[in-house]
Amino acid sequence: MATFDLDRDTFHSNQTVCMGYAKQAERWKYDLCQSALDIENVQMKCECNAFESNQIGIFTDFTRTLGEPVGFPALPEPVVQELVVVPT
Repeated sequence: MATFDLDRDTFHSNQTVCMGYAKQAERWKYDLCQSALDIENVQMKCECNAFESNQIGIFTDFTRTLGEPVGFPALPEPVVQELVVVPT
């Protein structure tokens, strides 16, 4: 299993999928892998057939039907600290 961090700005529901590189066919294939979206951690988990592929990656396949929008958790607000300089 491999885990990839996702860019929430470029993620496309049902189009961003895991693929394994088919050694014999010498091309990337999505049917070698199971894709699992981890919404809470904004990650894609890929479980691929190790006998048929030796590389794993995530790709956006625009030929697939776009799925429903995914509601990732909001980004935490940055903490702003103010320093006050007191003259002595």
